[in-house]
Amino acid sequence: AYFGAVGGGLWKTTDGGDSWAPVTDGQIKSSSVGAVAVSESNPDIVYIGTGETCIRGNIMAGDGVYKSADAGKTWTNVGLKDSHHVGRIVIHPTDPNTAYVAALGHLYSDNEERGLYKTEDGGNTWKLVKFISDKAGFVDVKLDPRNPKEMDANTLFPEFALFRSYARLHMNVIYADLADGRNRDAISDMRDLMVMGRRIQQQTLISGLVGVAIEAIA
Repeated sequence: AYFGAVGGGLWKTTDGGDSWAPVTDGQIKSSSVGAVAVSESNPDIVYIGTGETCIRGNIMAGDGVYKSADAGKTWTNVGLKDSHHVGRIVIHPTDPNTAYVAALGHLYSDNEERGLYKTEDGGNTWKLVKFISDKAGFVDVKLDPRNPKEMDANTLFPEFALFRSYARLHMNVIYADLADGRNRDAISDMRDLMVMGRRIQQQTLISGLVGVAIEAIA
């Protein structure tokens, strides 16, 4: 098993958790690991996404996605370096060369390298399969193991107020057939959402949404 630490890289146990050893020291540039994925069809293949997505005042950014093809012995950066915060990586259950990355992007500024990404060549290239805006990214993605063409993806749209609390907007959105490149969206619009402290003002309706949960943390 593997454990991604907030500020300590990736750790691995081979004895059921009795002992742990660091496996990324000196090989990755970011100490923050926000996502870990091990291939079901080939456990030697492991992806990690760097940067945290649990928002707080001193959150650590990362430098993209790393891949190991030898069960964590060696690591190579395979891109998305400007995504800063990776919330989840999932690997196709039967094809280890196909994987998805939920990239939040820059936390305190707008940027383009954020959204839901897909690789079909083991991380050599990435395709942006879903982009919300330069202000909102993805923090979670799940594949249906019975039908990998169906997925559940969660977006995050953070708003910050100086010297005030922060908030997270989790939008549980089902993107059907997105794995095949078809875009049947479950969300049509998202604008003018402001969360400050425990006051929530939503000025436009979010239509076609499967589920919404808003959490404000003081």
